[in-house]
Amino acid sequence: MKRLTRLTAMVAGGAYALVPALAIAQEHDRSLDAAGDFWTVGFYAVLGVGALLLLSSIAYLYRNERGLSWDFQKPDADAHSEAHD
Repeated sequence: MKRLTRLTAMVAGGAYALVPALAIAQEHDRSLDAAGDFWTVGFYAVLGVGALLLLSSIAYLYRNERGLSWDFQKPDADAHSEAHD
């Protein structure tokens, strides 16, 4: 709960801090227009990220199905667990 409160405060503070910056930016608009192929580049970027996530998901499922996990890959046992008794 404490973490959520801290995160909410950070987001609210960041949004509040951006208000003057946005007002100043609207007065001095020197921004560039989007390039003609902006949406094409964005589409291929999202497609590439999706393909990477799909490939890593398939690799994870393959590793689990074949039992290709070793002891050094597993998390360490907790200091208070029954494994140390």
